[in-house]
Amino acid sequence: MVGERPPPEAPPSRQHLEMSQRILFVLLASWLALAAQSATVPPKGDGGEKPPPPPSDDLQQEMMPDQVLLDFLFQHPIDDQALDGADVTGIVQTPLRPAFGPRGRRPGCHDDLLCTREPPVYKLDEFPPARPTVDNLANICAEGRKKASYGPWNLPQTGFSHLSRQGDALNALEDDLDRCCQLSEEEKLPCSSEAWETTLIQYCKQEFSVKTRPHMCCKEKQLDDRLACFAIQAPYPAYDKEVTTVNLAQITSSLLDSLCRPVSLLSKQKPIPALVQNITEPCCPLQAEQRTQCAQETKSQFIANICSSQKKTWKDPQKCCAREESQARDDCFNLNYLSDVAYAAVDQIFPPAEPAV
Repeated sequence: MVGERPPPEAPPSRQHLEMSQRILFVLLASWLALAAQSATVPPKGDGGEKPPPPPSDDLQQEMMPDQVLLDFLFQHPIDDQALDGADVTGIVQTPLRPAFGPRGRRPGCHDDLLCTREPPVYKLDEFPPARPTVDNLANICAEGRKKASYGPWNLPQTGFSHLSRQGDALNALEDDLDRCCQLSEEEKLPCSSEAWETTLIQYCKQEFSVKTRPHMCCKEKQLDDRLACFAIQAPYPAYDKEVTTVNLAQITSSLLDSLCRPVSLLSKQKPIPALVQNITEPCCPLQAEQRTQCAQETKSQFIANICSSQKKTWKDPQKCCAREESQARDDCFNLNYLSDVAYAAVDQIFPPAEPAV
């Protein structure tokens, strides 16, 4: 009939909806698979068709030492022809200086006034003492034998404790030898030998009681070897050393005749060794009055210089440098430091001063 509306369509059934969802799911899965394949396949012509390297090539591998080429580690001789025109300027190497000296472990002297050009003192001139024997017993007990005595008056008080221990040993032995020489002839040698052994045994005990390098003979383990070492090292086995005491307070021609020979200065306390060297080197080659005048001027100038120095290398225990007037300083030095200077003469170098013509 004209004008009638068609009947409404029936809603899709449940079965129809499930079919549509399956079709959409299949299409979506296919699209994702195609997208993944296009991302992994490289374009043609860029070498992408080559297979990737095996995983082992990308990892570090352990190698044995004999498989490593060590040739590049070794030096090879340089071809002279290859050096033509090349800049091969070398580097100048300075010699190494030892940080410490033997025995004392002390740095070098930095005070020109008190320094001497002699090697460092590591033992006293008379140390070690010789073993008493039948041959030297007469000299040991000789009447009037001059013996060196050591103490603060002729030994440095700081930094040289090994010299003080040697001086104490020599002083103790001389006291015991004087006592032994008063005994009968049969008892002199046994007493002197026992005193010598006891002195050196006590000396080694003192050496090991401080944190310094002990005397080489004290390192011997057996007592007999230790005493034999001291006996061999003794500088005066006959006890025939002549000790002389001079007065540097009064400069005379006879004093200079004595000092202008090679002498072994027994007084080690500053400033005596430096003063003696400052006098002998420039003045001993001169003659007569020139020599005496040179020594007097050098001595006065030395005292003035050492008192004006700002370096604390000498403590001046008697405070002589505190005197304001130069004459007062000189008198203080003469009285406290220069009155008794012990030395041992060896052989003569400079001739005695000839009288002025």
